[in-house]
Amino acid sequence: MKIRSLLFCIMFLTGISSPLISQAGIPRLFLAVIANSNGTTPENIKFNAYITDRPTDIQTESKPGYPQSYYKSGYIVVNLGNFSGAWNTGETLMLEITNIGNCQQKTFSKVIPPGKGDWYEEVMLPEIVPGDYNADGVCDTNDIILAIKIMAGISVETCVNIKADTDAQINLADIIYLLGMVVNQ
Repeated sequence: MKIRSLLFCIMFLTGISSPLISQAGIPRLFLAVIANSNGTTPENIKFNAYITDRPTDIQTESKPGYPQSYYKSGYIVVNLGNFSGAWNTGETLMLEITNIGNCQQKTFSKVIPPGKGDWYEEVMLPEIVPGDYNADGVCDTNDIILAIKIMAGISVETCVNIKADTDAQINLADIIYLLGMVVNQ
């Protein structure tokens, strides 16, 4: 019995036991410090956080739990203990972020480090590209299709980066501009 207790103490002190400790229901926080491409703090963020091996076990800014995951004043907090499935060090946490105000989007991954402490990452949202209506960072045929749908009055289920347009209205001139950009790429 003493040998097993001594072995457990050695494992605990050296960090070998962290995969045993790091499981579902055990709180461990990941903090993402978020900034717009111009360095300002986004006012309204939506996010999805999940472990890559379990993409349907999703946490959002409104998922209940204690403490719940949330966004406030430039900080996303994800509580790994709120995932329904067990998590382990070495697994990859995915974070999909959307700035509701201007549709800037970023997806990034972070490997869950060993240990019991919380950890953080600084995240800069990408710059808004003129004509990039779906805010994926490039002007391509997807933006042309989205612009045509909007111009035709067809409902779209994606965030539309209207600030990618100088006059904040999508019209035929924008479609021609986008065609020129895509052809010249």
